[in-house]
Amino acid sequence: WISLDKMYAGQVDQAAFGAWSYFGMSYFKWIVVTDDDIDIEDPFMRDWVMAWRVRPDVDMRVISGTAPVELDPSALGPDYVPGSEPAAKVLIDATRKWDYPDISLPPMARLRSVAENWDDYGLPPLDELKLPQGEG
Repeated sequence: WISLDKMYAGQVDQAAFGAWSYFGMSYFKWIVVTDDDIDIEDPFMRDWVMAWRVRPDVDMRVISGTAPVELDPSALGPDYVPGSEPAAKVLIDATRKWDYPDISLPPMARLRSVAENWDDYGLPPLDELKLPQGEG
């Protein structure tokens, strides 16, 4: 996963191919690039950004004919010939493509009230909820 402050067209490709080049094409099979408002270490945020900022028909690219990830059983089948480059990589552009509307949330007073009374509801402990900042 890569998080960046996207400033120009083509920057997502540069970041992904830069990572593949630096670490070697046999290191990463999937690369997802997000805007810098996404905490890429938070599993909820990763799921959220994949659900709300990715159009699979537009934002996912398969790069064929690449070196396989080492020890990848899906690429190194019984007929594998070293140097034949039978594998592929996936690049997912999970950045905003235009100005998205702000995230819709209940009024802050209501959120605070629920948080203050959380234990009274008999629910599991409330963890900090992280959402993207600014534009949705």
